[in-house]
This record gives sequence, C-alpha cells and structure tokens, in this order.
Amino acid sequence: MVQSVHRALQLLKCLELYPKGAGVTALSEELALPKSTVHRLLRSLEEEGMVRRTADQEHYLLGLHLLQLASAVQESLDLRSAAQEHLEALAEQTGEVVHLCVQEGTEVVYIDKVESRHTLRMYSRIGKRAPMHCTGVGKALLAAGDAEVVDRVIKNGLTSFTPATITTGESFRQELKQIAGEGVSFDREEHEEGIQCAAAVIEDAEGRPLGAVSVSGPVSRVTTERLENELAPLIRQTAAGISASLGKTTFG
Repeated sequence: MVQSVHRALQLLKCLELYPKGAGVTALSEELALPKSTVHRLLRSLEEEGMVRRTADQEHYLLGLHLLQLASAVQESLDLRSAAQEHLEALAEQTGEVVHLCVQEGTEVVYIDKVESRHTLRMYSRIGKRAPMHCTGVGKALLAAGDAEVVDRVIKNGLTSFTPATITTGESFRQELKQIAGEGVSFDREEHEEGIQCAAAVIEDAEGRPLGAVSVSGPVSRVTTERLENELAPLIRQTAAGISASLGKTTFG
C-alpha cells in the first residue's frame, strides 16, 4: 500500500514536467516502472480526478481536482497570514494558548498557534487533528456550516472523550443551535479533562466559514466565569477582526 502511494505521488510529480501530456510508455520509462503498473496507477488517479486524458485519449495530464487542493492550501496560507497579529494580540491579552483551525472532513486541523505564557498549559501542536463534536473550534464550524456535515458527524457517532462530552444527537443539535445564536462555542472539558475553551468561527467576505479561532487553558485559570464573561467577548472580537482582514464587512 505504501509503495503504491509513493509511486502514485512520483507519477504526479512526473506529469508536472509534461504540461501537454505524456503517454504510458514515456511515463514508464521516466519512472522505471512496468507499463502495466503505470496504467493501473493512472486509472486510479483518473477516477479521483488527479489526472485527466488529452482529447486524443492517448496522453495524460494533471487533473483539475489538484486545483481544488491547491486552492485549499492557498486559502489556509491566506488565513494564517490574516490571523497572525490577531492571534498574538489575544494571547497577549489572555495569557492563554490561542489556536487557529480549519475543517477537513469531519475533523479540525490546527494550522497555527500562539503559546501560553504560563508553565501549566494544554498540549497541542500545529498539524494535530481533533474531532469536531467535542472541541470548541469544531462546534463553532459545525454551527456555521452545512447541515449535512452535522448529520455525518452524528451518524459517525459522538464518541465520549470525557464524562462531559455530548453524546446524543438531540442534545448536540441543540448545542449547535445555541452556538449559532450566540456566536461563540465552548468546550467545557468535553475533549480533555481539566481544559476549557472558547471559540468562534472566521468567515470570508461572503459569510462562509473559513476556519475558527480559540483560546484555551486549564480550569484552574479558565474557570466557567472567566470563560463566559471575559474570554467569550474577546474570542468573538478576535474572530470578527480576522474575518474583517479577509474582506468581511458588517452592516447595521
């Protein structure tokens, strides 16, 4: 399996050198692979939209789905750039760790962070994945996103990570409705015992969710009172600031 993935990636890199397309024979020689192997890989990649055939059906080009992937990467880079000063300001104001996340499927991925100034802090790393149903950023994105994603998350099962994790579909939908109305999401020790979090969604100029920002810390410092009275307004303000940097305007 690993070898097949490696070969497929090498094939895509090879096609980058042939903007007008390449045939099976040329690719086989370039990669020193049997024609049968190259043909099988091309067929699989074509099914996924990673490669496409030329009009004569004899040559292969990089597929249009790669444009979507490239666009998603560029979007995340733009998001990080727009968010940087806002993340740093929030971390300075609160002293707690601040995260920037994006959605990938039914998970969130941490794409940036500013560390807490305190020794006692939550563990996290850029590139880490987490479930959506029990994280502040995940719930913020679900509350602002498509209903079908919410359905899929519930269908996949609301796995319990702590005694506080919401595990029933009805309660979870009620929670998302409240988040949508208030503009802030809380993780009250739902993903990790001893850690609480406030999060809010970041939107583009058309109001579509691009990512989410959160501020988190141990319950010894991030108490329920602080979470609701201090951090909730700050996280809303931070998300709004990042959204404005990305072109979103507010009327009224």
